[in-house]
Amino acid sequence: MAPNHKRASSDEQERDIPSGPDSPFSVIWDEAQRRLPPPLADQLRQGRDAFEKGVGAVQAQIERRAAQADVDALTRRIDQLSRQVEELSARQKAGEPAPKRATRAKSTTTKSEAKPAAKRRTKKQDAGAETTE
Repeated sequence: MAPNHKRASSDEQERDIPSGPDSPFSVIWDEAQRRLPPPLADQLRQGRDAFEKGVGAVQAQIERRAAQADVDALTRRIDQLSRQVEELSARQKAGEPAPKRATRAKSTTTKSEAKPAAKRRTKKQDAGAETTE
């Protein structure tokens, strides 16, 4: 393989493989099963079915865990917000003002305090400075 040759990602490779009952792979699989002794072909079918069942169970478990993680994150956020509401209502009952939000600090320098721009020197001034030195 050439060093600059890019590999296709696994997603692209999967899209390129035809699937279904009429695909060349299923035809080859069916032909291979016909050539095997019946007990061995049955074992292959059972193994494939068990594998597919296991993959389905793992996928379902992943989906449940992802959904549970989303629910947990939302529950934590709701708890945070409810604590904030309780704190605000307790402060309001006690007569304390609500805490102010943080704002940006104003600039300490004003335009009048800013440094003036440097004056430009002309060619005449540069020439005169060179002759005096």
